[in-house]
Amino acid sequence: MQGKANFTYSEHIHPKRFPVPSPEAIVKDGKSVFGAFEGAIKNLNIDEAKRPLGIPVPRFINNLRVKEWEAYEVSFDEGFLCGAIYDLGPAVFNIMMFYDAKNKKVYANQIFGAPRKCAKNSLINSTNSLKTGDFKATIENHFENGTVFIKSSYAPKDESKIPMSADLLFRNEAPGGVTVMPFGENRPLYTHKGFFKAEGTISIGDRTFVLNENATGIIDDHKGYYNLKMHYDWVTCMGVKDGVALGVNLCKNQATDPEKYCENILWYNGSLHLLPTVDFEHLPDGNWHVYDKYGEVDLTFHIDDSYKLKTEVLMVKANYHAPFGVVKGYVKGAEGKKISLDGLYGMGEDICYHNI
Repeated sequence: MQGKANFTYSEHIHPKRFPVPSPEAIVKDGKSVFGAFEGAIKNLNIDEAKRPLGIPVPRFINNLRVKEWEAYEVSFDEGFLCGAIYDLGPAVFNIMMFYDAKNKKVYANQIFGAPRKCAKNSLINSTNSLKTGDFKATIENHFENGTVFIKSSYAPKDESKIPMSADLLFRNEAPGGVTVMPFGENRPLYTHKGFFKAEGTISIGDRTFVLNENATGIIDDHKGYYNLKMHYDWVTCMGVKDGVALGVNLCKNQATDPEKYCENILWYNGSLHLLPTVDFEHLPDGNWHVYDKYGEVDLTFHIDDSYKLKTEVLMVKANYHAPFGVVKGYVKGAEGKKISLDGLYGMGEDICYHNI
């Protein structure tokens, strides 16, 4: 079935997932909106929600429970890069992870810092910036004109660590997926996934990669009052096949009523197509099978290497698994057309947090 210009969906998609004009803010008079929206929301003020945890507690406790980040991913000829500015609540961190497609290896750096506000409440003419030790990242967002500027660098004094840097320009390629999902009656999870063509350079150790016309990027802006025991599975892949830029975002999280509130999307040739809810099967051989019950999504994520972290920071326990590799399979786009994902680089997350 065809939706609005540059936006399509199948008969299996619940009408609640059809994007509507974006509100000025996520929260108005203490009440959160829920649904899918056509563009960037100007004021991402989930911290103004009234009793998001269902009980009256001081606002600073609510704020500690918010997990928020802005991540960027880049797929290019030589591999896949993911970086992020991340606020756990009790702590913050910078991270960069690089998947070397030739050697099938993942190289990663992550530096924690003291708690502070590092992710602003807008993607309109705003800048997110964080310095933790030898690591500094700045993401300059101009979603009002479809561009994002990214500068990130890790220049360790320890010679045993691998330096990394990225100097990138993202230009909008297709409509974004903007969703506010409920974790409870007035408990929002906001996510904005944007798809871009990428330009610039990425340096890993003594190697510098200059991005060409095959480079694509995703911005993942995210804020949520996650459960005490937080878990989700997520996978993304993207690239250029036969001259067409495409990307996929698939997630299974703890949002209530996922048929109505879901972030699963395909970007293809300048359009956004909604995909159904999915299940993740972690196979005995270590790979992942991601599929839906209607046959619109069926892919295998062949994992080459992973970044793993187990840590405890101020009563927050994290078990983080970020695999990287190559995808094989398909999703269905407009009018049921099968879109091959074979050979696209991708990454995933299997994340478990025990929050305060």
